Amino acid sequence: MRRLLLSLALLCIGATCGDADPDVIDVGPGDDPGAHEPPVHRIRMGPLANAGPDQFALPGMPVRLDGRGTTPPEDGRPLRYRWLQEAGPRVLLSDPTSPVTEFVAPSIRPGSGDRLVFRLVVEDGAARSVDRMVVRLVESSDRLEFAPAVIAGAEIETRPGQEVEIPPPTFLATACLDREDREKCLATPLPYCWSQVAGPRVALQGACGEGPTYFSAPAVESLLVFRVDAHAHADSPAPSACGPEADIAETPPCAAPDYLRVVVRAVPRRGEELPTTSLGVRGQSIGPHEAETIELGGVLNDIPAQLDAVGSGDDRAERWRFVPRFRAVLGQPRLRPLPGQADLLLGIEGNRAHVYSPPWPGLVGVVFEPWFYTELTQGGQTRLEWMRAAPSLAILRWTHPVDLPRIRTDAGPRPCGTSSVPPDCEPLEPGQEVVLSGSVESSAPGSPTPTCWEQTFGPPVDLSPAACAANEPRRFVAPQPPPDRPLELAFRFYPQDASLFESLPATLTLQVRPTNLLPPRIVLESPAAVAPGGSDTLDATGSSDPHGGLVRFRWRQVSGPTAFLGPCGNEDATEGCRVLTLPEDATGLLVLELEVLSEATGLVTRRRVEIPVVEGAP
Repeated sequence: MRRLLLSLALLCIGATCGDADPDVIDVGPGDDPGAHEPPVHRIRMGPLANAGPDQFALPGMPVRLDGRGTTPPEDGRPLRYRWLQEAGPRVLLSDPTSPVTEFVAPSIRPGSGDRLVFRLVVEDGAARSVDRMVVRLVESSDRLEFAPAVIAGAEIETRPGQEVEIPPPTFLATACLDREDREKCLATPLPYCWSQVAGPRVALQGACGEGPTYFSAPAVESLLVFRVDAHAHADSPAPSACGPEADIAETPPCAAPDYLRVVVRAVPRRGEELPTTSLGVRGQSIGPHEAETIELGGVLNDIPAQLDAVGSGDDRAERWRFVPRFRAVLGQPRLRPLPGQADLLLGIEGNRAHVYSPPWPGLVGVVFEPWFYTELTQGGQTRLEWMRAAPSLAILRWTHPVDLPRIRTDAGPRPCGTSSVPPDCEPLEPGQEVVLSGSVESSAPGSPTPTCWEQTFGPPVDLSPAACAANEPRRFVAPQPPPDRPLELAFRFYPQDASLFESLPATLTLQVRPTNLLPPRIVLESPAAVAPGGSDTLDATGSSDPHGGLVRFRWRQVSGPTAFLGPCGNEDATEGCRVLTLPEDATGLLVLELEVLSEATGLVTRRRVEIPVVEGAP
């Protein structure tokens, strides 16, 4: 019997386990147990979806969506996962019905936006839960940021009608870690909001941190579930801007959510002495409802490729028995695991989480959730009742080895189609030889750095030379695209050194056009020079599609002094005209790139514009 119960313990996370019972009510988002009669004595909690934190990605970079942070239903029913894309350029998910799915980040195209929005739907046949996350497309590895992390407190038990105060959540703002005012920044609370996702509706006061968060417990025995969402520090905080129903138009990066359960009972049965827990990482103990950063730096030989996070719980408190649970809340996994790794980011073995280093110096966030169960016997039937104690959060931060040179990668000049007439760069043409010539910039000049090109999307091409080698160009022949649309290819360029770490990659996305489709033609009027503090007009409204389709425009700054590109006035939605304004202290050469997209064919033509900053320019 003991062995059977322990097996159930590994399956169940929630209030009870066992067969269906007439006084058990399934609780999921939107359910109201108070509407059921008779009053509830035991409530079954359904799954609580967790799609993970918002992410950043370069076009052509593999991205992983991980829903394994979802809290499973209490009775161990099998879960069904479904990933849906709600917005952004369409991508192909490797398996939309798996808790973990992958795709390759698309190019940022005119009119398509730079945010991909995904919804995770989790069902167990009795209850349903949803979550949502955003992948932000960026064009420089310098902008590959990490979302913050947030955890809620311990489960609360209360009596019907009592006032309940929800403790503030615990945060860790990853953007603070490299700031000069790091400690002050970390001590500043993140914008956050609580929302109720299950149980009889209550009037939640101070839900978004404007004061203490509290409510009056319902008059019926029940289980309430609250969700906390938080986003990064911002000039204009929008604490309600995260979550499955929030408006994500201009939302700062959101953390993975956490959930808090409140059990309402006429006769509490948990007692005053609750289990104690802690998380141990590299000799440091992180207590309940605490968050700490563990720095992993120094010389290469002293930096671990993996380390263990060990969760502990006190089984002696009354009758509770300890079952640990870990989930990753931050981190970009390697494309391929290191030798001996069971998982790409986090491996679980009992009360121990094996945390593996990221593909380049970066962060891995681990939440330790201490769950406890106790055995209850009613009517000759033994069930398990569950409780979550306060979790702990560890952010493991791998920094660049001090004895290795820092390397910056560049995918090099974009290969253009053979019919391109400079300064325009048109899509590739089938059968042409394509040359990829990335470059690396090292803090230790003169030391050779082997480099690698790796195809991440599209029909496989034969790169020559194929293996990682000295920094020399790679060549391939452009494949034949479908007759009615361009073929998309994506590549990843990165340096290879003797360590387990790789420097930040560069990516390159290319189009191959069918011979019967012609790319857009660019007509651009731009100034020969602009003075510091001056303004001038960039007008590409004369550009056109040879096939008569609508064209859309996208402007971006490649290099030079920071410039502002504003609208010209009463223009159409294609934004073909921009007003360029420079700051008073601008100097040097401003480089902009214009992309013109044909909505009819999907083809893109690019043009780079160089504008010197000259004192006294008209």
